[in-house]
Amino acid sequence: MFCPNCAQEMQSRVYDYQYILHCSNCGASFFEENGINRITLETAKKLDEEKNGNFILGNHKLCPKDDNPLVMLTNDEAIPQNVSLFRCNQCNGIFGYPEDLVKFKEAQKAKIEFFRVWQMPLPSLKSVMVMGIMAVVTVSLFTSFISYNLKQTTSSQASDIIKNIYISQSDRYVFISFKTSQKYKSKITFYNTTTNQSFTKNISEILTDVHSITTTAVNLNGTIDYQIILIKENGQEIQLEKHKLEEK
Repeated sequence: MFCPNCAQEMQSRVYDYQYILHCSNCGASFFEENGINRITLETAKKLDEEKNGNFILGNHKLCPKDDNPLVMLTNDEAIPQNVSLFRCNQCNGIFGYPEDLVKFKEAQKAKIEFFRVWQMPLPSLKSVMVMGIMAVVTVSLFTSFISYNLKQTTSSQASDIIKNIYISQSDRYVFISFKTSQKYKSKITFYNTTTNQSFTKNISEILTDVHSITTTAVNLNGTIDYQIILIKENGQEIQLEKHKLEEK
């Protein structure tokens, strides 16, 4: 079996009771269905170290087991936006580069830790990866834990619409999660008042009452304001007040 990235022969390894195909040339790994969820962060780091060099080739990638095309996973809440993972739609195996694997396991560990700390029932590991976590996200990994009371720009209070909003941030990640009293689509705009730049990210593209986003697109070195925008079924937008992304 050959590496989808560099075409070198992959070696069969067993880590955390999981069979893994690993390329010692570029460090990439291929996991059986759901196997990527069952390895530890420490194993991911070990796989990252077992490589001859860092290089990613732009070749068309095929599954090392059945030669079917590997498709990049996109629009998945459980995968950080700076991480590239590929799935084989035939065998459901997952292929990943070494650094992306470490980043993914860091984010996954963070989400699992939330359920442990708050003593909430833990979803199946498959749900943690494929479906995302439909709850607020907080972790010991992050340096701050922030809770805000928001006000709607219309006459009614945002507290009537938004419940339990939490924001956690670190040097790379910002996690934002909240619940709404009714089902809305949602997005968020970040304003960097230091550089006078702004950008908008979709949070929920379907009508839901649980909203969460993981992003690394925020430059935390600047002064950041954010504004949550809720979208009704008829397309009408409710713009909430801007707030600073900072600790209380």
